[in-house]
Amino acid sequence: MARLATTAPFNFEFDTGRFLRAYRRAGCTRAQFYRNESVAIEPGAAIDTVRGADMTFDSIHGLFGAGLDPSSPDRGQRRRSLDVYEREGELALALGGPMVVVHPAWMKPEGAPAGGPIDSLRASALRDSMERLATVGERLDVIYLVENLPGFFSIGYDAPLLASWIRSLGSPHVRMCFDTGHAHIEAPRLGGVASQLSDCLDVAAYLHAHDNDTTTDNHRMPGDGTIDWPSLARLLARRASPDLSWMLEVFYPESEVESLLDQGLGDRLQHFSAAPTATL
Repeated sequence: MARLATTAPFNFEFDTGRFLRAYRRAGCTRAQFYRNESVAIEPGAAIDTVRGADMTFDSIHGLFGAGLDPSSPDRGQRRRSLDVYEREGELALALGGPMVVVHPAWMKPEGAPAGGPIDSLRASALRDSMERLATVGERLDVIYLVENLPGFFSIGYDAPLLASWIRSLGSPHVRMCFDTGHAHIEAPRLGGVASQLSDCLDVAAYLHAHDNDTTTDNHRMPGDGTIDWPSLARLLARRASPDLSWMLEVFYPESEVESLLDQGLGDRLQHFSAAPTATL
């Protein structure tokens, strides 16, 4: 049985406490810290908010943006990115959830085609960055979770290939955050989400769960898009570690989540995470 978790958004247009209480009703017991970096928040205040919803942090979503690119051929930019992720590791420890999600790249230039052949320079640069993250992770006792991305990013959009690089690294401090919505966008090229996850599950230490229609990364609730959730449920029931967190990375308004809960969302999510015949 996978553990249900939720994103915990701070300093966005959410009432974070109400947001978390709604997902606690859905059965979530863990939270991933995610913040708008333009407004500072003290770790103690974030911990109090999560505890107020009867949850704990299990991880943070590391900062990302145009200036953070572990796959950059520019060594200086990679070094700056790694410095940021080291500080993010320290923040994760302060919050009590020693895992950090890392985006392996930033977006392609506007107008560049999605997907396509892997840039060999970027592949080499990313693998170098992951080796360095492994060293940082070992020193801090933090796990860096490299996330698969949609094809409009520079690299990381081939989830099984990304998993193979993580596997060959062989470090317990660099694992994968498998993102279902991102994998679904790449499904026309790589196959269904369950098939992709099957090739990644041995190195996946965390799941981001959300839905879409393969065209837009709009983070819908599972069942509000076209992912084959029953197939994912069967795979997770057969092969997932009981410690695997299945985190809802969904940003519906609090009132919409509360309405869905009144319609049985919590039961459906619990059934999905526990049963090989689950349906949504």
